[in-house]
Amino acid sequence: FITEFDRPLLSGRGENGSSLKVPLSAEEFITMDGPKVYLEAVKHMVLLLEQACHASGLSPSELDLVVAHQANQRILNAVRQKTKLPAEKIFSNIAHYGNTSSNSIPLALFELTPQLVPGKFLGLCAFGGGFTFGGAVMRTK
Repeated sequence: FITEFDRPLLSGRGENGSSLKVPLSAEEFITMDGPKVYLEAVKHMVLLLEQACHASGLSPSELDLVVAHQANQRILNAVRQKTKLPAEKIFSNIAHYGNTSSNSIPLALFELTPQLVPGKFLGLCAFGGGFTFGGAVMRTK
């Protein structure tokens, strides 16, 4: 399939490692303040998705599908609730693959390829370590 992207929106909120820390030493462990990371992820994924839609002249309700970074299903459910989108508009394959980190959106798009027809609007949103966020609107051609 051929796609066209409107300008992606990127944002970040510096985090000093107190909420999410990946150590340099192999003797240490990754630590995370799960509730804080969850709240930040949901808040900013929704915000960046809404901003990307606005920049594209759309509202989230006009999207045919949302493909989000999939760290866990609870986050996807909260994004759906906050955007007031029906469950079928939020794509999730997390039950099959788990958290695939930065590969979650590309894997989801690959899985969706046979279903994508021209003229569809997909919203993309993600969060990452260091509290970085992104959103974009993709049109299938």
